[in-house]
This record gives sequence, C-alpha cells and structure tokens, in this order.
Amino acid sequence: MLRRLDEWSKQLDPELLRAAFSPGQVAVVALWVLGLVALDALSPGMHAFLELRGGALLAAVGPVLLLLLALSFAWVRGSLAGRAAPIGLLVGTWCVGFVAAALVVFASDRAAPVFGAMVVTTAMAHGYQARSTLRHPFIAIADTFAFALAATLATSKTQLLVLSITGPAGVLSGMMIGWATVRSDRLRAERERLRQALEAQLARERARRADEVRGILVDAHARAHDVRNALMGALSALESAAEGYRVSADSARELDRARGALRSAIDITRPTLTSSPSREPVVLRPVLERAIDLVGGRFRHVDLAIVANGREHAVVEVEGGVPSLERMLSNVLVNACEGDGTNSAGRVRVIVEELTDPAMAIVCVEDDGPGFAKEHLDAPITGFKSTKPEGTGLGLFTVDRLAGASGGWIERSNARTGGAIVRIVLPRATTQNGASA
Repeated sequence: MLRRLDEWSKQLDPELLRAAFSPGQVAVVALWVLGLVALDALSPGMHAFLELRGGALLAAVGPVLLLLLALSFAWVRGSLAGRAAPIGLLVGTWCVGFVAAALVVFASDRAAPVFGAMVVTTAMAHGYQARSTLRHPFIAIADTFAFALAATLATSKTQLLVLSITGPAGVLSGMMIGWATVRSDRLRAERERLRQALEAQLARERARRADEVRGILVDAHARAHDVRNALMGALSALESAAEGYRVSADSARELDRARGALRSAIDITRPTLTSSPSREPVVLRPVLERAIDLVGGRFRHVDLAIVANGREHAVVEVEGGVPSLERMLSNVLVNACEGDGTNSAGRVRVIVEELTDPAMAIVCVEDDGPGFAKEHLDAPITGFKSTKPEGTGLGLFTVDRLAGASGGWIERSNARTGGAIVRIVLPRATTQNGASA
C-alpha cells in the first residue's frame, strides 16, 4: 500500500495541486457556504426553496473548513514533506467532499438534487486533479468516506437517495476522468521523451560532422600554407630575376601577367576562419538548483540536495545552452529517484568534481537505490531498453547524446555501499586568455 501511495504521489502535478488547494481556493469555498447561509436567511424567496438549516450547517462544516485552511497553508509553504504530502492531500479532499455533501443534507428536499449535482462535479474535479484510477483509488476512497459521513446526517429519504446516486456517480466519473488523464499524461510524456531523444541524437550528429569538417579544414589550411609559401617564393624569385635584366615591352607585359597570377594564387590560399561549434557557456549552480526544485516537487519522499564544495559554480560549455543542461540533469535525477521502477531511492546527492587535464567539469549524481544491473553496465547506452515497467529507456540515451554533442560523455557505475552513480562529464568554458572558467 505504501508503495502504491508513493507511485501515486509521483504522478501528481504539484502546480495544479498548489492552485487547487491554495488558501485562496479554501476562502472561496468558505465564502460560498457563508453566502448561501446569508442568502437563505435574508431572502424569503430563496429560503422557500433552500430551507437551509444554517446553524447546523455551519456547526458541521466550520471545523472542517478550518482544518482545510490549515492544510492548504501547510501545502503551499512546503511543510508537508515526504509521505505526509499525499496524506494531507487525502484529508483535504475529504474535507471538500464533506462540505459539498453537507449542503445536500442540510437543505430542503427540493434543493437536494441541485446540491447533488455539485457533489458529482466535485468528485469529478478531484479525480482529474489527483489522477484517481483503479490502481490508485485513494482520492475516490476519501470522497466515498466524506459522502458516507454526510449521509449519516440526512433527515429525509430524498436526501439519502440523492447522495446514494450522486456520490457513486461522482466517484466513478472521477476515476474515469483520472484514468483518461493519466493515460494522456503518459502518452504526452512519452512523445516528449522521444522528441528530446531525437533532438539529442541530431545534435550529436551535427557535432560529429562539424568536428569532421573542422578536421578537414585544418588539414586543408596546413596544405594551403605550404602551397602559399612556395608561391611566395616563386613570386620573390620572379621579382629578383626581373630586377637584374632589361626586358622589352612585350616581355614586361608578360611579367606583369605572371605577377598577377602568382598574387591571385597567394590570395586564394590565404587561411580563413573555421566556424565555431554552437556551444554556450553555462554556470552550473543555477541550473542544478532549478533541476532539483523541479524533480523534488515530483518526488517529495526523496531527499535531494547539492553537496557544496565551491566547484558547483563552474562554467561549462553545452550544446544548446541552459535548456540542454537542465534536460540532462533532470533526466539523471529522475532516473536516480525512480530506481529500477520497483525500489526507489530515498536520498540523492549531486557533487561537482573537476578534471584539470583536460579541463572538464564532472556532475556526479549518487543515490541509495538498487543501482545498475551488471548487464546494463556492460552494455552501451541505447534507447528503448529499461528495467522499469513503464520506462522507455530514453532518459540516459538523451543525456549521453547531449553530453557527446557538447564534447563530453557520461559514465555509469555502482557505489560500493549500494546505489547508482552517474557522472556527466562536460568541457569547462575557457576565458579569452585560454584559461578555464
């Protein structure tokens, strides 16, 4: 059950949940309830339809709204960490479901179906926000308990009938929407991973071809330099010969043509500048922090941190700049957090190391998960091979291609104490005087 809970918490959208359970949203719910009570009390026509038992309603939902408000502040401030986050989400969902169902049982039989429609839409919204499915039915269970508790407060058969219909309908609809949303998210994520892998492969091919072209140009320039020296020697010999002899007008014209031909040939062999690779200097520290924040929001149960040693401020050259480096780091961090798909890591550390010859920076990601299988360490990195049930194997493939396009590489190993180690080796940027930054 705890493993299923961890799986479920990983697939939640932190930004969507932060918006849905913000203090502002809770305030809207509270104002909605207070507004209904006030409208029922002040408008005889509305009271004739609603017949709300305002005092009893506020006594029932008041403590629930206060609990929901406290949970929303804790959620926004990040106080709910690890496994407390999904538990807090379940309690908050129960609170909202109870408030929606309480409006049914504290209103008249005429108004009960109207509020019953709110019960259905509330459960459907919960199914979408929390990705409720048969595999992860936690939100559906929370809504079911909320509706069942509210049903015990019903005072008529109509209210019970409305809740017995709208409650299950809302829960089932929410699970269907949750399943469709999870499937859509998965397909979209697979398409994005495939797109990133293709872009990384293309970048690696462009870099390889650029290196080949630069090698050809360097060789051509070396040969052109030798030819140019020979042509300049011939021009010098021609000038020396012309100074020692008196020549006719026809011979002078021929001599000028020879000089022009030699000078044109010398200009043709003049060296030109080669194009530089499309690599950009990137400071490691800010990108590392953004990647950890992004991945940490998804894996709240994992302890993610940078080991500060001063080297994390190094500047590296990356094909594609900041987006490519963030993509590399995010893929490696996600792999570290997920483990082998069955056993995940609980602790991940990022350490920046350096090589002085050549000038390279090494971003080392260490975790305490199950580590790499021996057959994977012995095999080259290829796409579409993964130990995870729903993995595509494109994460490390993308990192490997982007690192190669940047003039670096990646290394994989297992720690002696357990867990995996992935090193991203990238060239350090050089300053104008040729020193490493």
